[in-house]
Amino acid sequence: MSIHGATPTAETIAAVPATQKAERAFGFSLLMSGIRCIIVYAILPFVLPLLGMTSQVTVGVSLVIDVVALSALLYSVRKFWRVDYRYKRQYTAIAVVAGMVLVAFIALDIAVLLNQ
Repeated sequence: MSIHGATPTAETIAAVPATQKAERAFGFSLLMSGIRCIIVYAILPFVLPLLGMTSQVTVGVSLVIDVVALSALLYSVRKFWRVDYRYKRQYTAIAVVAGMVLVAFIALDIAVLLNQ
């Protein structure tokens, strides 16, 4: 069976599911980033004060979300490199910047928690 004149090999057939897994990992990291932004910037500043919760709770929740987001980011980068994804270098460059921002947020959250 050929696709557009090319005969699929065992390597190309095996690479498809691995690539799909890497893309799912990437989608999960994007989802985590979006959820993180909604929670940290839209929900926490408005909802927690209405419930009478302190900023320390907000910082703790933010810290957990940042760590999960960083973990998802690292997992997806690792997946892209393991399956030799076509755009792994471009994604890694973006992931490094996003990772640096997340590490800065984690450091700020820890500093706030230690100073309270």
